[in-house]
Amino acid sequence: IQELARLTGAPLTVVNLSNQSESADFLGGFKPVSSRHLCLPLVPKFHNAFMKTFPSSSNAEFLTRIARYAEKRKWSHLLHAFRAGVERVAVLAEAAAESSKKR
Repeated sequence: IQELARLTGAPLTVVNLSNQSESADFLGGFKPVSSRHLCLPLVPKFHNAFMKTFPSSSNAEFLTRIARYAEKRKWSHLLHAFRAGVERVAVLAEAAAESSKKR
């Protein structure tokens, strides 16, 4: 291959490999990411979006629960709470759309 590249003038990069070489050596591997690094940035974003959508006085317990889940690193509980909040927004949006159709 090197001789063909030389004869044709094509650029060629030679990489010496061993039996232990893996594709990750060339492409890079995935960096392990903890749940904390994925979930914690979502907490203030969710909180702000939720506060803009719902009255805080009637949802203080829900928001406190979200903060407690994040603090205690209960990631699956936190994600379930996020989902419940998003589903509630979807229900309200659907109801608003139905209401506007009737007008």
